[in-house]
Amino acid sequence: MGRKWVILAVAIPAIVAAVALYLAVDNIARAGPGSAPAAAPSVPTVISYQGRLADPGTGQPVADGSYNMQFAIYDAAAAGTLLWQEPATGSIPVPVAGGVFTHLLGSNVALSPSIFAGGNTYLQVFVNGETLSPRQQIGAVAYALVAETLSVPSSLSGNVADPDALLTVNNTGTGYAGFFSSAADHLDLALGGAVGRINTDPSNENSDLYLSSNNDAIIKLDNDGGENGVLRVKNSGGDDVCTVDESGNLSCMGDGLVKAAVVVNADGTVNRWFNNVNGLAPTVTKSDTGRYSVDFQFQVNDRFLAVSVAEGAGTDAEVVSYVYGTNNVLVQAELGDGTNVDRQFQVIIY
Repeated sequence: MGRKWVILAVAIPAIVAAVALYLAVDNIARAGPGSAPAAAPSVPTVISYQGRLADPGTGQPVADGSYNMQFAIYDAAAAGTLLWQEPATGSIPVPVAGGVFTHLLGSNVALSPSIFAGGNTYLQVFVNGETLSPRQQIGAVAYALVAETLSVPSSLSGNVADPDALLTVNNTGTGYAGFFSSAADHLDLALGGAVGRINTDPSNENSDLYLSSNNDAIIKLDNDGGENGVLRVKNSGGDDVCTVDESGNLSCMGDGLVKAAVVVNADGTVNRWFNNVNGLAPTVTKSDTGRYSVDFQFQVNDRFLAVSVAEGAGTDAEVVSYVYGTNNVLVQAELGDGTNVDRQFQVIIY
């Protein structure tokens, strides 16, 4: 008896494709900068296929039972090249109830994403040795299998208005918003995180970070203007090695020749400073006209120092100084006739 084959459903393309893409993207999001992204959970290489067998004369469903079936995929609606066949030889029993049957294509012979890489594909069904026609074109569902190996575009382009972004990755969890990994060493980049950061591969002790510019390289502190931002360079222990605040005050630890310096305004306020010894800001006390005491917050009575009237502060005065106690430098600014006068000055500790 001839048979009439009617497709009821061939999976759900949108859902399968979305799941495939989610699995790949979720895997990338879960991978941290301390390791390469874990292998993506494999997209199931099966397609749920459902059909209906009916008597061609009456249109009524065939009797319930087990029918021997074989499934094949071709690259054309007629003739063409055989791309896949299940089973490879013979047939497999498929239960039919009410004329309806369901089979997972790929459950016997694996479906490879390469089958669908060449364009249109068509499913041929054989029932009890009879070839059913016409072949059924396979839609987007099978092409979700290709999402198992995502192809990343070499570039993104578009026209967006500020403050919109061409690409937004939003991670609502606590991990990284993005992780870029390269087979070449030292070429990993992580974006985002709890405080917003750019990291090279922290699992590689030789992973350097290069910032390159053909013109100025600008680091803007306190972009919202609400706080006193500080640029910090830290060592592996998380301690500040060098800091620069918004006022230009510099503090760097180390054995450089100049240990500390301060520019003091005529009224005794600190104009700018740096401290390479312990990073503490110097304090200034103005006791009288032209008399200042500068506390560097570290021992200075065993060091060299230089004191001078700051550039542009007036050349009609000179300063004399001497170390008092352990941490203090006393400064007195006076005119040629010995009269004390308020002047801006600077002290450098070596």
